[in-house]
Amino acid sequence: MKLKRAFFAILLTLSLVFSGIAMASTSENEQDQSKAVLEYWKLMESFNNKSLAKIASDNYPDFYAGAYIGDAGELIILTTDIDYSKRSLDMVNASFVPAEYSLNKLEGINNTIINYIENHKNEDWLSNISGFGIFEKDNRVVVSFKNLTDDMKQNFENNIIRSDAIVFNEKEIMQTQTAVSLGSKAYYQDSSYQYNFSVGFRAQSGMYGNGYVTCGHGMSAGKRVYTPDGNPAGTISMISYDKNVDASFVKSESQAPVQTKTASGVSIVGNHYVVSFPTGANVKKEGYKTNLTTGKILSSDYTSRTDDGMTVNHTVLADYRSAKGDSGGLVYMVVNGDSIPAGIHRGGNGSSAVFCTVKRVIDSLDVIPY
Repeated sequence: MKLKRAFFAILLTLSLVFSGIAMASTSENEQDQSKAVLEYWKLMESFNNKSLAKIASDNYPDFYAGAYIGDAGELIILTTDIDYSKRSLDMVNASFVPAEYSLNKLEGINNTIINYIENHKNEDWLSNISGFGIFEKDNRVVVSFKNLTDDMKQNFENNIIRSDAIVFNEKEIMQTQTAVSLGSKAYYQDSSYQYNFSVGFRAQSGMYGNGYVTCGHGMSAGKRVYTPDGNPAGTISMISYDKNVDASFVKSESQAPVQTKTASGVSIVGNHYVVSFPTGANVKKEGYKTNLTTGKILSSDYTSRTDDGMTVNHTVLADYRSAKGDSGGLVYMVVNGDSIPAGIHRGGNGSSAVFCTVKRVIDSLDVIPY
């Protein structure tokens, strides 16, 4: 994600969390990462200042190698030049540790993989790749295969890119996690079956008015949506399901307005959203199948492939629990007591899950949260 495009939303989020609009309690066994997250956002904002360091066409200074939130809740900045980083980033309260590769280099590798896959869709061996992305804590690009063999690794290195900054592993392909069953939080009926999904965040469309966002996979434009008790809950008005995002917009019914609280009773801030995602930060997901679950961000720039064959770039990978039926559900972060939308759940494979960021959703559907 380009920092320039994200700058305004970062400022909005910063102004929100510093104002402390609505204080909510943090569970005893869940660490408060607010200070570290705020320092991370301050760090991201500082990179818009061109006098900070040498930033030509890249997103970040040459010495910056990434950042993550440590086990004690502190911000840790990785750098290829510790002394220079400490002088240049003295406005940020963080620890500095040495790293081998700049984040610009890792982004270059990641984009090379994305571009190759998009331009070689007919190569069968690529279907064995289950996902890939930048893992800032590890200072590596991790490429996952359904079945990792020497031949697969050699195909990758010979055809796409060979680099010591790449790590290979095995990971199951994500499931799209929209169930065909009863008892859903929202659904539409199509001839003989019922298609179930979870509601994401509230949004407004200039064309359709108020509504909410949910997943794009499995959706059918023009279909009437219902609550589990059979009451009308809107109409599927826009769908965007491609390499950029997995999302759709549902226009609300006047008799069924979208609430500001989640199913578990958490009040969600409406007109602000998270733009930057530090590795190690806690995120929460609410979907009708597994309800409220919590996990940590593993990669803020992950290309996810699901069992329907669709590949979506620049999603966020986290380790919260999910299951079929959670697709479209709200993902949010709690900072200074405020619950701020971060994205909508796309799919999972048991050990991890992916979500599309609010920023990519609103850019694709031309909606705004409220």
